[in-house]
Amino acid sequence: MTTARRPRSKAGAWRSRAYTLSRTLHLYLSLLAFLTLLFFAVTGLTLNHPEWFGEKAPRKLSGTLPGAPYLEGEAVDWLRLAEDLRALGLRGRVADHGEAGEEVWISFRAPGYAADAQVNPNTGAYRMVVTDHGLVAVLNDLYPFMLIPSS
Repeated sequence: MTTARRPRSKAGAWRSRAYTLSRTLHLYLSLLAFLTLLFFAVTGLTLNHPEWFGEKAPRKLSGTLPGAPYLEGEAVDWLRLAEDLRALGLRGRVADHGEAGEEVWISFRAPGYAADAQVNPNTGAYRMVVTDHGLVAVLNDLYPFMLIPSS
């Protein structure tokens, strides 16, 4: 004896689609939550135990920039100075700059990276300290931004 299958009602079809959607949504939200948990676990270890991952020594560089002098009257041409330093391989955004007597200084920052240069704007002579800590430092520098809600 065969039993006839009852046709699905509109409410039953809608309920079935809602269950499918909720399962899919649950799957992806759980995956995102788990990846966030792993990110904080790994960066928590790297922040609390930096000695496990080694520190790279800062590189000290010196030389003369070809575009000197960097003065426009009495003012320093910061844009041209920054771009000439970038041509030497510096990266990141200019975080700070200033003047100290005969020399000027400019700092570049990026996640896991810092470069500080002192330049004589008349001669173009420079001294730089470049610190690049690699991927672990990039993750550590991104850590606080994951905690701040965007507005």
